[in-house]
Amino acid sequence: AFKHLPQALAEGKVTMSEINAAVAGVLRLKFLSGIFDHPFAKLSYADKITDDAHARAVALQAAREAIVLLKNNGTLPLRIKRLRTLAVIGPNAAPARLGNYSGIPSHPISVLQGIRNFVGKRVHVLYAPGVKLLAYGNANSNREVLEPSEKNLPRIRQAVAVARRANAVVLVLGASTALCREGWATDHLGDRDSLKLVADQNRLARAIFALGKPVVTVLINGCPVTVNRILKKTDALIEGWDLGQEGGTAMADVLFGKTDPGGKLPVTIPRSVGMVRYNYDEEPSAHRGYLFANNSPLFPFGYGLSYTTFRIGAPHLSSPTLAPGGAVTVTVNVRNTGKV
Repeated sequence: AFKHLPQALAEGKVTMSEINAAVAGVLRLKFLSGIFDHPFAKLSYADKITDDAHARAVALQAAREAIVLLKNNGTLPLRIKRLRTLAVIGPNAAPARLGNYSGIPSHPISVLQGIRNFVGKRVHVLYAPGVKLLAYGNANSNREVLEPSEKNLPRIRQAVAVARRANAVVLVLGASTALCREGWATDHLGDRDSLKLVADQNRLARAIFALGKPVVTVLINGCPVTVNRILKKTDALIEGWDLGQEGGTAMADVLFGKTDPGGKLPVTIPRSVGMVRYNYDEEPSAHRGYLFANNSPLFPFGYGLSYTTFRIGAPHLSSPTLAPGGAVTVTVNVRNTGKV
């Protein structure tokens, strides 16, 4: 578009003052960000301000507040005194899933490592990946191939054997950067035609649930997934998203009750891909629904449970009227009535 500006200026389609105003906004941000202070950034300084204790604390707090508790039948928080052996199972347990465009954090902590750091020697932690998601491909490759089921079946059997030895299971499922990426060309696609968990993850989940152990399912994903059957079987369900380098620590804090999972869903989770509409021009109507499915979403926007309970008082307005251009403040008293 920039190469057409001289001609547009000559034809009077744009003025020089408009161009200057647009350029000034960009330059202002560059000056504020310090780009013009020195042409080259010092790597030591960059590491100092992005990898110090304060930066890691901010990353940890952000991860804690992003975790959403979707189901809990009383299994969470896990009680260390009641656990002798805990099995951490799943393809997203050991790698620290950070999401696309995440850079290279110096201290990424996976869910597995976060749990081990938290419990120390108090609980024996076992691990098995259960399945492998991709046989070939990553976030930057132009070709992705799912791991064949015949290769995942032995991994599932191994995971079941590991889980059988434990008092409880943390099942970590979801997606990876290669499965939740931006598509920018016909040979580098990013969209999927299904919201189901890929690569035998549902088969792994069924095998783990069949053991009859308490199971906490943790989702680590940067794209939408549907977990209808898992929701029915699991004792607790957590949506973890891509939590950053401190994600494993934050997840362990939530699992063991050090932190209350206060996150709320920023999106609506559908029951199936058929609920995802292609257009938004339909008029409001009560005559909608599905022949063989519930019309409601699996989880609505803003949903999220807590380990504690709250009492919310009546709202109070700062003014009974609102003048044009004015503002009214609404205040409520919120009291934590639980034990957390």
